[in-house]
Amino acid sequence: MDGESVPTAGPSGTLNGEPLPPPPPAPAQLPHSPPTDPEGWKKSRSGKRILELQQVEDSVAQLLHFAGCTLAALHPDPISTFTDKTLETDDDGAAAEGTEEADSKQFADYAEAYYTTLNDIQLNLRTSIRHLRLSRASPAPLVDPHFGSLANPGGGSVGVGGVAVGPDLELLSGETVQEKLSQFSEVGNLINSRGIVAAYPLGLEGDGGETSWQGAPYAVTGVDDIGFALDIVTEVSALLNIDSSRVYAAGKSNGGGFVNLLACNKTSAAVFAAFAPVSAALYPDTLSMTGCDPGRSIPIINSHGTADATVPYTGKTSSSTDRSEPDIQTWREAWATRNECTSKTPTSTTKPFKNATEYEWACSGATVVGVTVEGLGHSWPTTLGLDPSGSPENVASFNMTSAFILPFFEAHTL
Repeated sequence: MDGESVPTAGPSGTLNGEPLPPPPPAPAQLPHSPPTDPEGWKKSRSGKRILELQQVEDSVAQLLHFAGCTLAALHPDPISTFTDKTLETDDDGAAAEGTEEADSKQFADYAEAYYTTLNDIQLNLRTSIRHLRLSRASPAPLVDPHFGSLANPGGGSVGVGGVAVGPDLELLSGETVQEKLSQFSEVGNLINSRGIVAAYPLGLEGDGGETSWQGAPYAVTGVDDIGFALDIVTEVSALLNIDSSRVYAAGKSNGGGFVNLLACNKTSAAVFAAFAPVSAALYPDTLSMTGCDPGRSIPIINSHGTADATVPYTGKTSSSTDRSEPDIQTWREAWATRNECTSKTPTSTTKPFKNATEYEWACSGATVVGVTVEGLGHSWPTTLGLDPSGSPENVASFNMTSAFILPFFEAHTL
């Protein structure tokens, strides 16, 4: 490390004062018919939007290029560099006075700068990519990759274990609401002893201004969110080293209903290894009770609160047939039947946490797990009450993701 400096960003097109290598080719332009009035087209709403997206795409491409150059300049990382470092010694064989302390400080300073640089790159990428999530016409990446392990130098191996897809409701202090309440982006989360990548896509605005996903009666007519979800997996897999046998889907409420739809569709069921709908709004068009044809047995885990006033645990009838919802335990039993269980009675019933009952159907095809939380409202179960939707009944005695979902995903691959 002697004589080396921490790579820093300089003027545009430089790194540590040295010119960057040539950037990759610019991303493909958005398809559109040549405008008959170029200047007028640029001032139109669609023209402005396309030009804006093209600028963002160029920025993302430059950021990715800069990130690659920075990572290359930083290799090897500080931990491996200092592992075998030998201290200078004096004539008596003892460590030279002050050397150990100086080396420790040098390591600490370099490591801090190293991980700060990585986090800055990640933040810039996330900020730019979020602009793209409002449009599904763009060929550029539509996802928000989260490199959880890089934020934790001592937290285990850095790697990618899978992709969790869930609804992104809005931004909150730099992170998405779904990201915060689901806890998939928590540092140290592992599947198969490797870090995970979590994607939080944004649903389109449906009837009444509600963010929605395919299967809800208020979703945008004709929307193909199944194709959108599969495109996200393709995009992430093109950017990162994804284990294609360990891709998973999770979501809550309308997003949970959409996860059920993904599980019931032969194409998406062949891509995702297991599913985790939480407090799911299981409208008829999510194929919750009829029409479900996954083409294979489906590992699925679900949690639901008995005090859920938005999606009642005991189901809901409606004068509008497309808004009726099934009893949750009956819906779980339907999955057990699809998975070749011979009985609707759970194989086991346990109480692993206070006010929580775990039902498991160990079917010959695949396992179904249902976690019923007494007194919990329309919330993703967390001990900190991170999901305000079910407030004031939004605090659980356990964290659903770490206690149930991640171990369940760990146990299932394609």
